[in-house]
Amino acid sequence: MSTKKPLSKRQVALKYGFKSGLEHDVVDYLHSLGVDARYEELKYSFTQPEKKRTYTPDIFIYNKAGDLKYVIETKGRFTTVDRQKMNWVSQQYPDVEFRLLFSNDNAKLSKSSKTTYAKWSEKAKFIFSKFTKKKPVPDDWIEDIEK
Repeated sequence: MSTKKPLSKRQVALKYGFKSGLEHDVVDYLHSLGVDARYEELKYSFTQPEKKRTYTPDIFIYNKAGDLKYVIETKGRFTTVDRQKMNWVSQQYPDVEFRLLFSNDNAKLSKSSKTTYAKWSEKAKFIFSKFTKKKPVPDDWIEDIEK
């Protein structure tokens, strides 16, 4: 008799078209609240100095009228490349609000850095929060949808 090993969180997420378990958990939670959250629905072209690139945000949040309210980028690791990209995209799309949802907002930018993801986000003026299983998305983010 063979016993199948249960699927990992990431394998379940991949099965449903997500790239990570964190993205899957956040969208699942938002849907359970009746929020119109769409995964990787659009791409934003942006210019990295000397390069044309595209960026596909993780989650798009819409109000009941169908207007885009904000974009959520989920992050486990927040690399230098990710930070640069977020700065370039937010500068080139000033009418779009990009929010960061970290699996650990107290993680350091690098082993030698004293700066946490949270401190970087504050300095760069991004709204951010920490993902928790109990409350994947903060209540005030949900309240902001209909404002």
